[in-house]
Amino acid sequence: MKVALVHDYLNQWGGAEEVLLAFHELFPDAPIYTLFYDEKLPLGEKTDEQQDQGGTLPITDIPRELVRPSGLQKLPKWLRNSRLLMPVYPTSIEMLDLSAYDLIVSDSSSYAKGVITRPDTVHICYLHTPTRYLWDYHERYLAEQKIGWFKKTLIVPMLSFLRVWDCWAADRVDFFIANSENVRDRIRKYYNRDATVIYPPIDVQGRKEEVARQLICRETKEIYDGTESFDNYYLFVGRLSAYKRVDLAIEACNRLQLPLMVVNTGREEEALREQAWSTVRFAGHVTREELADIYRHCKALIMPGLEDFGMVMVEAMSYGKPVIAFEGGGALEIVKPGMNGEFFRKETPRSLMDTIRIFEQKWQNGAYLPVEIHSSVERFDRSEFVKQIRSFIEKHTTISK
Repeated sequence: MKVALVHDYLNQWGGAEEVLLAFHELFPDAPIYTLFYDEKLPLGEKTDEQQDQGGTLPITDIPRELVRPSGLQKLPKWLRNSRLLMPVYPTSIEMLDLSAYDLIVSDSSSYAKGVITRPDTVHICYLHTPTRYLWDYHERYLAEQKIGWFKKTLIVPMLSFLRVWDCWAADRVDFFIANSENVRDRIRKYYNRDATVIYPPIDVQGRKEEVARQLICRETKEIYDGTESFDNYYLFVGRLSAYKRVDLAIEACNRLQLPLMVVNTGREEEALREQAWSTVRFAGHVTREELADIYRHCKALIMPGLEDFGMVMVEAMSYGKPVIAFEGGGALEIVKPGMNGEFFRKETPRSLMDTIRIFEQKWQNGAYLPVEIHSSVERFDRSEFVKQIRSFIEKHTTISK
């Protein structure tokens, strides 16, 4: 039986791409269809130039020859990444020729679920979220664009068209897998479909022995003056997009004069750098090895946005690190207050600051034991993902393992 994987686009690396990598490991010979990919995204081996530069992105084991982009790949990079092409994405994904395949596994948060298949082809979609800027994030998305009334009169009809197409696309999927109970509820609300929850893969067990040997320094610095060693810091890891609310973490650490490390880049980076004071450092893109070291030396992860699930939270906890998260979304399925982290309830710097103060007090009193934190996320281990995905596919197809 011939299998193909479909992904929205490969122009950055994040949680969705980690899931794609896991599917590639399950189906190593399956081609990966996508709208477009960034030629600088290091799939396979590093080039000599990337070796010299130290690397800025995680290196995957996906051979570049397996990537099959749509016709959009022929456009200049600046144009295919532009919002101007959003109305073209549905047509581009529908033009992918998947007629030769018996099983399609799409890994999607927007367009990949809309591929057209043969009537007898089984299409399983691992959905990270119903397209956020079309549904629950719609009003905030429009507000963040900071556009005048004239442009808004053009964008709103376009989004309405995409919303209708998004529902059509969801109807083409035979079986949905949701990455969390939170996303399962939204699939039911917006698409009127049910889904099976299988949490994303994180290498939890691989860090168990390291966490067991971990000696955590409880000496904290209330004020970071820029001259001490930058260690025992708070951490944010994720794309620097408006909905991630990195601004809340920066403002809170500015006012409390606490060290904060920000990992990754994005559209909001320039504005966030202008907002940050001397206690905040931007690491940009980092390699897997560098990120692991950053986790090891942080005090806690801050996740100030509303997450669909929150793979980064689980990853930090797999290193024995607690998480301070906004109380909502996928964090409700991960964070256990007082044991592996804390919640703040309002999307304001003041609410986050109050929670950080509570966290600091508990931390100094010996709370948040690394071994207990690690144990709390063992159910999200990669092996569990592989086992459940295999079982799901075997149940809904005739693939013989």
